[in-house]
Amino acid sequence: MSKEKKKTSQVTRREFIKVAAVGTAGMAAAGSLAGCSVPEAGVSAVQPMTWDEEADVVIVGTGAAGLSAAVEAADNGASVLVLEKLPSIGGCSRASGGNYGSAGDDLQLQMAEEADNPEYFLDDSAELYYQEKLKLGGYINDPEVVRVWADEARDGYEWFRNLGMIHTTVRMYSSLGPVRQPDNPKAMYFFNVWNTPFEDGEWIGAFTKGRHHRGGTYEEFSSGEAGVMCLADAAEERGAEIRTEMQVTEIIRENGLSGDVQGVKVRDLANDADLMIRAKKGVVLAAGGFAANAEMCKKYDPRLTTDRVNSGSAAPGALTDGGRPGREATDSPGRGTTGEVLVAAIDIGADVHNLSHTQLRMARSTAAYTGPKAGVPVDEGGEYIDVDGEGNRFWMEGGELATDRYARLTHLHEKGIRTRMGNHTWWGICDSQVMSDDPEEVQTYLDNEQAFVADTLEELAGIMEVPAENLVATVERYNELVDMGADEDFGRLSEDLTHKIEQPPFYAMPKCYYRHHSMGGVRINPNAEVVDRRGQVIPRLYAAGEQAGSTQGKERNGGCGWTDCIVFGRIAGRNAAGLESSA
Repeated sequence: MSKEKKKTSQVTRREFIKVAAVGTAGMAAAGSLAGCSVPEAGVSAVQPMTWDEEADVVIVGTGAAGLSAAVEAADNGASVLVLEKLPSIGGCSRASGGNYGSAGDDLQLQMAEEADNPEYFLDDSAELYYQEKLKLGGYINDPEVVRVWADEARDGYEWFRNLGMIHTTVRMYSSLGPVRQPDNPKAMYFFNVWNTPFEDGEWIGAFTKGRHHRGGTYEEFSSGEAGVMCLADAAEERGAEIRTEMQVTEIIRENGLSGDVQGVKVRDLANDADLMIRAKKGVVLAAGGFAANAEMCKKYDPRLTTDRVNSGSAAPGALTDGGRPGREATDSPGRGTTGEVLVAAIDIGADVHNLSHTQLRMARSTAAYTGPKAGVPVDEGGEYIDVDGEGNRFWMEGGELATDRYARLTHLHEKGIRTRMGNHTWWGICDSQVMSDDPEEVQTYLDNEQAFVADTLEELAGIMEVPAENLVATVERYNELVDMGADEDFGRLSEDLTHKIEQPPFYAMPKCYYRHHSMGGVRINPNAEVVDRRGQVIPRLYAAGEQAGSTQGKERNGGCGWTDCIVFGRIAGRNAAGLESSA
């Protein structure tokens, strides 16, 4: 790889205007993104005659997709340069659980031998995975892309395992399994998400098999960090160069909206300089989604509020120092998913898919999504109720907070739910019967503002800044419903009406949702090639993982993200490496 810095040639004003005119349509197409807080990106009006650096394959992003592409490209003989905007590698993949969805592998079969319900692990197949993935995605995901995803999932898992990643268990994705039919119609609002039937009193859900490979480890690492370090080691062992603090701001295409992709413009954040990096064979976009960009998310889904943050922006807590450059722990791996690479792709004509779908993590603590301040102290069964900023109960608590998250988002939006903690926040209320009996643990919750405490409901209302008479009346009414054994107000399952709220002290737990995953992104075909708005391949441009929007649809389950990253990361890296070098 040539690292000799060269001077970009000068052009005349006439030449500048001529080339800029070619890109006008692309700039107009990106105009719909105006107002989003992303670094400035656009079609390069002046195509460089010389480059500062070059590699066969240039990959944007060091998450699971980017590193998988790096390994595969290097294995296919390409020189590889991987660019990461953050000071440390891994992004959201590093803060994830590192879980992988696969069908029919040895570990799944082993679980069938050990499980009390072996039918959840037996007789699985790529075909069944394909059909259920389309169903889970609401059939708005691309069937051809999902077909490849399902067919290649197991091979991707075996490849990952051969690199050194170990998973110890597989579980049924519980939030998608059978769910008891509500006791009365008032709760159906939250259960009819997929418009699938109830059979024998239960909602069957989209997934019928346990495919969620968990308990990932690699060397001293665990979870998503284990997966990232495993892939990073494999990439570097094969000669790939990984460079941090390198923010891609433009994708350079030969004629603005036509011709080959030639490389990228990069902001070297550490040295406060711009670089033009040539990709002799291809560019792979693997920069993740845009969940950290509140304005962009709200633009495509007006129900969302900019008060909330994304799940990856909180401290992951357990991340360790790998002892190598770029492997240091970072407090905010998810802050990098701000969407500027998506904008740059749109600027050169890339089509997009499902940008209005942002996956949420519902009913989490406002204190933090991950790390030592994460978690709602009490959020199970009938041990709490949820109230709004007026102290009134406003929905059915519990239920399947993953599968009904979109119905709940609409409910929050329609009702205008907010508290003193911000828009789309609410309070969980419980008493001392269900709070931890460990004084030190309770004090930690209080210190972290995961909970607030008072000896009376009236005092608690004062802390919450809600009308005391409303909160008292709400709790009294709930206690009546517990005695009745039926939630006539909101349809909570009778089996969850287990605890009255009556034993002081009383606790208020501030809750919210977090933006977790961008379901949409650039449109790709089964070869991981990015296509334009006319369905034509953009030559020498690939995308994988959360950067691409064709796999997930309106919903995804745990593990599907890593499967998506590895399957299409490998395809993108392999196909880019297989191209002839450009002139």
